[in-house]
Amino acid sequence: MNTENTETDQSTLIEYLRQQIKQLEEALQAARLKEKVAYDMLEALQAKYNTPQSSSYPQTQNLIQQSNPQENLEQPDIDKLSWLGKIIFILRQAGKPLRAAELYDKLDQLEFSFSYKTKPMMLLSVILSKSVKEKRLSLHKLHGTKGGYYALPEWVNSDGSLDSYMMEQMY
Repeated sequence: MNTENTETDQSTLIEYLRQQIKQLEEALQAARLKEKVAYDMLEALQAKYNTPQSSSYPQTQNLIQQSNPQENLEQPDIDKLSWLGKIIFILRQAGKPLRAAELYDKLDQLEFSFSYKTKPMMLLSVILSKSVKEKRLSLHKLHGTKGGYYALPEWVNSDGSLDSYMMEQMY
């Protein structure tokens, strides 16, 4: 009798999970349809007001337009960059060292799918710690603050301290 109940419970659970998956797939299709409609409307508005067409998400374009006007950096194709490449791009656009929370916010604006990852802060933490170990980024802790600031290697002096200009930018 115990095994019969277990088998019945298992089959009921499996059926329930299948229904949940079906509902999630339907919701995903509806969301994708809404997204397509929204971007079609955006393209129609851009055509109507003669603004340049964009194939990427609006958040990406907003972040690129907010870049430092003093720097004339080439704009890479954001979708083709690795996570570390996107972080380096964000740091260059900011023109100063940033904390992990600031990087998270800007990465979330830049990469539409980032916040939908299972554990986005853990992903960012792994990327940042790995890039510091590989010396692609440098971590600088300020006395009296929690956490640290991540900087590009070109912003660091030969003794490993942050350049005085970059220290001024942080405050």
